[in-house]
Amino acid sequence: MKKLFLLSGALLFSLSAFTANAQQRPVSNLDFTSWKGTCGTSTWTSTMYPKGGDFTRPGDEPSEWNGSSVAPFNAKKMKTISKDGTSVKIENAEFSFLKIYQVIPGYLTLGTPWVFVGGTGIFDANSYAPYGDGGSYGGLSFNYKPDAIKVKYKKTNSGETSHIIAYLWSGEFVSKVPTSYDIDGNKYTYGRELSNVDRVVLGRQTDNVTKKGTLIASVDYSIAAETTDWKDEVIELKYQDGVDKTTKVENVNIVFSSSDYWTRANLKGKTSLTIDNTSFVYYSTLTSLKAGSKTIALKDGVYNYTVTGKMPTKKEVVATCKSQFADAAVAVDAANYKVTVTVTNQGGKDVDGATQHVYTLQYTAPVVKQYAGILNVEMGGGDVIANATQEVTISYYNDNTCDFSLPHFMFMGTDIGNIEIPNVKVSEDAAGTKTFTDGEVEAMKLAEGGIVAHVVLNGGTITSAGVINMPITV
Repeated sequence: MKKLFLLSGALLFSLSAFTANAQQRPVSNLDFTSWKGTCGTSTWTSTMYPKGGDFTRPGDEPSEWNGSSVAPFNAKKMKTISKDGTSVKIENAEFSFLKIYQVIPGYLTLGTPWVFVGGTGIFDANSYAPYGDGGSYGGLSFNYKPDAIKVKYKKTNSGETSHIIAYLWSGEFVSKVPTSYDIDGNKYTYGRELSNVDRVVLGRQTDNVTKKGTLIASVDYSIAAETTDWKDEVIELKYQDGVDKTTKVENVNIVFSSSDYWTRANLKGKTSLTIDNTSFVYYSTLTSLKAGSKTIALKDGVYNYTVTGKMPTKKEVVATCKSQFADAAVAVDAANYKVTVTVTNQGGKDVDGATQHVYTLQYTAPVVKQYAGILNVEMGGGDVIANATQEVTISYYNDNTCDFSLPHFMFMGTDIGNIEIPNVKVSEDAAGTKTFTDGEVEAMKLAEGGIVAHVVLNGGTITSAGVINMPITV
């Protein structure tokens, strides 16, 4: 669908172009604290009446940003951008001259606005007005991959949908935009070539395109409901399939539009969108964390957790970052029974202003007990080991599980290794007798891997006096 950003045939648009600064995050005026004092120029593409050119916009606008304010032929200044305290107010403007009435769309962009509207003369401008066109082209140099945009806004008029549009791309898109219109033949002439027109980058226009770059990510957030109170929103960018940490980003554009940006017929006078406290967001948190067999129930803003059970190894910790571009580093402090996961983003700020978050899992040291006893081994219906001295070690954890270890199992005069059964369930009755269940290892390697055994702890008990009865099948 064409973006019919419409003015009467004699209205003039203007907008200043600008270049990126050298900051780490090169959009420095996202909070609109700095204003130009005077506006720049916009691109007028018409070869009809009035003929195109670059025209200075009236009023004022935030530094690095370009608005849709215009100065029509009757010298009446149509301002769509204004200060509202520390915020920027974007408002559709109404134009009326003789029998000509049109709505000027309000929008603010990091790119340069372009406008087409024309006729054969001043008095037929209203006839040609429905065939106007326009939008934004270009943007800022930008080499980062933000996850979202944080914005604070208010909106008037629920009868028109406002938009917050953002996109990242690399390379160059070259296309042509209208320069004239044949009202009898219902046909545009595309005679002006522009680089990186928004609807071309976003894939909404596919004809009259001579060169294509690569879209990296985008979002088009619609605001239909009216709100007189400030509303905070974190709007996530959607990245294209195949984008990863190595993908190169070269440019960015953002458009805040009080108007229905894509549909000319829906424009309504005086619809406004007020924006404040905008920033890019770079996530440095987790969406999920698994440590051993336990899934940690993560809570927003909580980074310290007390976890029961056995402390996992580093390989057993699986952390999933909220951002596909963040990194999670796992560290296991065995001496202090602590696991830390440090999530680091690309150097930009998260919603809370941090660039890094550290998750800590605190475990409790197990209670380790050793039992000296007698080992009997039966094979083929007879005893092959009888009344041998054997020590057993059991490590008890605070989630009613334990690890069972029978070290240096001697068989036929050979030490074939340790029989170790982890994650055995333990229960205790009123008399203090512990009962062991669900102890099994499918493929235990013994004798330096020469023996692969299926080991099952077939129940077992330890009385309060320390008498142990532990049948094991190997």
